[in-house]
Amino acid sequence: MLQTRLPIFICCMIFHMGGFSQLLSTEGKEFWFGFMENHEVNPVSLEVFISAQNSTSGLIEIPGFNWSQEFIVGQDSTTRIVVPTNLAMANGSGIIQSGGIHIQTEKIVSVYALNNRSFSADVAVILPITALGKEYYVMAHRESNGGGPSLFSEFLVVAAEDNTSIEIVPSANTTDGKPAGVAFTIILNAGQVYQVQSGSGDLTGSKVSTSSLEDCTNFAVFGGNEWTRVGLCGGLQDHLYEQMYPVSTWGMNFSLIPFLTRLGGDIYKFIASEDSTEILMDSIFFRSLDAGEFYQSTIAGARSISANKPISVAQFSRSTRCDNQLGDPFMIMISPDEQ
Repeated sequence: MLQTRLPIFICCMIFHMGGFSQLLSTEGKEFWFGFMENHEVNPVSLEVFISAQNSTSGLIEIPGFNWSQEFIVGQDSTTRIVVPTNLAMANGSGIIQSGGIHIQTEKIVSVYALNNRSFSADVAVILPITALGKEYYVMAHRESNGGGPSLFSEFLVVAAEDNTSIEIVPSANTTDGKPAGVAFTIILNAGQVYQVQSGSGDLTGSKVSTSSLEDCTNFAVFGGNEWTRVGLCGGLQDHLYEQMYPVSTWGMNFSLIPFLTRLGGDIYKFIASEDSTEILMDSIFFRSLDAGEFYQSTIAGARSISANKPISVAQFSRSTRCDNQLGDPFMIMISPDEQ
């Protein structure tokens, strides 16, 4: 036992001491991911897009349900695969489910996942297993009543290895009765997923990490909202869906670029992983945050963000009525300039 645990402990120490802003690639040969719950007032289509510079073949599977499909991607092209919604889309809160999706390819590819239904869709860039981590803070969303209909703020954990022990500290009360700020532990096997939802608060800032510092097991986390408006001005609703970057890849410098054609600014959220994190905008003090704390602001124009400690930043497209410009709500994670 000691002979096997010692290298694992050293590996974790090197990973931890390697610092933040570890270079993150979205390309790879193996991926584990999942789909969060979308509002099913119309049929939901779960679509996976696999792109490659060099021709390759691969396998996409949902091992928990014995579903699989072989595929081929041509040179400089993209292959679209529809996976069964009844198998792959998570439902409810606090339930271990078997809808994790696994992709393996012969050569390097990029993967995108689209949770698609009429009037509610969002897409996420899927990270390969080499870019996964063991500590995350969730970026999600929920509007107050003034924002109109906003269903469950939610996040999803996807295991890439058996016996993955994960500690979760939700930032809001969950729909299955777990209180905000109280840690609980789950154990997942490869391909199992665990969704957390809140109907009363924003799950942004929830901490998801391995339950032991000696554990080098990596896993994937996704965050967003089942179906919501973005901004207090009304307009259309959409599903929000993004993959979270592990804390080890966070950075201290970001460039905020406004969405084309939108007026009045976009909504940004900032999360800190350490106490006494000071954030500057255009070299002027902007906000101080502690670990797990987040701040939301509507910011117009191109801006430069810097911090004295690593942070995570997300950009949200506001609902149409905020500026009467065509565009549905969606969210994207902003890569730090260090990447």
